[in-house]
Amino acid sequence: MRCTHRIHPAPAAGALVTALALAGTLAGQAPGCGGQTGCIEVASFIATVTGFRPAVQGGAATVALTLEFRNKSPRPLVVGYLENTGVATDDRGNRYTIAPGEVGGIGVVSSNSFDPRFVLQPGEAGVVNLQFVSAGASGGAAGTSWNIEIGIREIDKLSEKQFRLGKTHLLQFRGYRGGSAPNP
Repeated sequence: MRCTHRIHPAPAAGALVTALALAGTLAGQAPGCGGQTGCIEVASFIATVTGFRPAVQGGAATVALTLEFRNKSPRPLVVGYLENTGVATDDRGNRYTIAPGEVGGIGVVSSNSFDPRFVLQPGEAGVVNLQFVSAGASGGAAGTSWNIEIGIREIDKLSEKQFRLGKTHLLQFRGYRGGSAPNP
């Protein structure tokens, strides 16, 4: 039996070093969730909960959520909060929603407009703050565990002043307990 193997010339040392350096940089900048709780990874970004605080303010129960987004893609990433998709439900049956003006650090995407202000360069991270409010919380008291859903929409940049709406991602975080880390 005769084996035939083709021998390919080795790539130029400079090109190989450049390719490995670029791959290492991107991999090091976007390590993935790696089993971390409160972390969701999609093709273009990683979203990690960095803050969660339930409170009762003026008779209304609230939940403050801070998310860090990290761009995994090799191009600039523009995302926005998809209006009317932020919902948190506690174990007492209270429903919390994001009121207008309670979105910080990220633009809002609505049915007929969008704000492309949240731009992350490759490997870059940015922080978003969301405030959920429940006007009908039982006796003004918040629950002890929450399920949270948030719609995030990618905004594709076509040219310097032209954009179009891209993929939609529903981020779901389950089993948050008053100030503790979430369960995946």
